[in-house]
Amino acid sequence: SYRNLGDPGGPFYDEAYPNPNDNPYVKALAAQNEILSPTPNEVGDYDFRPATPADTFRSPYANDSAARAANGGAVPPDLSVIYKARHD
Repeated sequence: SYRNLGDPGGPFYDEAYPNPNDNPYVKALAAQNEILSPTPNEVGDYDFRPATPADTFRSPYANDSAARAANGGAVPPDLSVIYKARHD
């Protein structure tokens, strides 16, 4: 999720914002992207909304088939939380 960017060790970590959800850089970066709302509106349609720090990164591919086609038959790994595997 976008908030991982504001965690210690992340590129937008700032001691002034111990909660990454409050970090203005993380909020601004997330808001640049739109995601499909998980809840329908009053007429039952799903609208797009600006992303929040709690939202996950959206995939650059429409589906697994498109990902396989672009990567020689293999679905690429989810690297959105790769920094958590790092050790200090």
